[in-house]
Amino acid sequence: MVCCDCLLQFHNMPNWMMIVICKQLMSILGDAYVTTKSSRLLRVALIFEVQRSSRSEAKKEELRKQELQGIRLRDEELAREVELLKQKLEELQQLARGRGLAGVFNFRNAHDAEDGKSVKPA
Repeated sequence: MVCCDCLLQFHNMPNWMMIVICKQLMSILGDAYVTTKSSRLLRVALIFEVQRSSRSEAKKEELRKQELQGIRLRDEELAREVELLKQKLEELQQLARGRGLAGVFNFRNAHDAEDGKSVKPA
């Protein structure tokens, strides 16, 4: 709160001093106005940057998810292929056990004979 003595002193000042004080006040108010405007612009720029960064992170996360999905699909495909190879190996082992040791060494020749092809001795 302004006291009465200060008002009286301000009222009794010469005109030139009041002009200087008014100019200083206007300068301070102008600086405050510019600062307020620039801080608003800074806030808007900051909000824009946060939103842009957020969108960028969301895109990166989506790409990571797609990449992980591709890896999972490839992993499942490889697991199926490994299972198929295990089954084929098991079949080969059963065929080899059924023919004995000689059947293992002559597996190709015996397989060709089963298909109806003639077996040529080497």
